[in-house]
Amino acid sequence: MRALSAQQILRIWEVGQHQHPVDRGLLMLSSAFPDKRLEDLAALPIGMRDAYLLTLREATIGTVLDGFTECPRCRERLEFQLNVGDLRIIDPTQPLVMEHRFQTEGFEIWFRVPN
Repeated sequence: MRALSAQQILRIWEVGQHQHPVDRGLLMLSSAFPDKRLEDLAALPIGMRDAYLLTLREATIGTVLDGFTECPRCRERLEFQLNVGDLRIIDPTQPLVMEHRFQTEGFEIWFRVPN
């Protein structure tokens, strides 16, 4: 993965401004992973895709996220900062198990992670 250039950020903004948020995320990842097909990026599990997007954000803009919320009653604004790494629950450098199986009380459950 490589950080996005200013030119790539502008292109993503222009192309993606009328796209669904999922498609915008895939557009960002396709710029960061030019050797991967869009279909392969779309097939990534949601957690892995989000981990890649957080890593891309970290590489492109930095590790600190500035945020705010407003009290619904008094409209007082609360500003805060988060570390990108604190939000990432999957390590994108580690292989991800796509299917899981377990048995309980005579039943076998099988599922795959959503994408």
